[in-house]
Amino acid sequence: MRRSKEAQRIYDRARHQWLRANPQRWARRLKSQRARYHLRETSRYPNICQKCGKFFRCSLVYQRCCSLKCAHSGQDSPFWKGGMVKTGDGYLRIYHPFHPNVKGNHVLQHRLVMEHLLGRYLRRNEIVHHRNGNKLDNRPENLVVVSSSYHSKLHWKDGSHHSHKRH
Repeated sequence: MRRSKEAQRIYDRARHQWLRANPQRWARRLKSQRARYHLRETSRYPNICQKCGKFFRCSLVYQRCCSLKCAHSGQDSPFWKGGMVKTGDGYLRIYHPFHPNVKGNHVLQHRLVMEHLLGRYLRRNEIVHHRNGNKLDNRPENLVVVSSSYHSKLHWKDGSHHSHKRH
């Protein structure tokens, strides 16, 4: 069914007003990459994440973090337990994300204690040995820095080499 020119003009004007009032549908109808890009870039507010410092665009002016994962990490997590985690080996790990020898944002507590005692970072080949064998006893007087070979000899003497993993 064909419309008269006047009816088509009225229809086009109403459709244009409706599309301008609903920009998402307007961009979808245009199916143009340029229109979609323009809509995406102009309808979102530029922002910088207060936690990680990353630039992001958001639809809310007051959004502080770039993602929920970023917002709920570390001390802001609802599952935060003070930053201490007990590993499967029986050692304690402390939340220390900017440490040079970090593994997954956590560092072994006995290594941190020994580094603080020595006043320097430990090298990878240096092993911290617990004198009394208790992995949770991280007092400075119970810890000693040894080489890998000497550490193996210590555990061969007391017979605990079967269940020991190197850290």
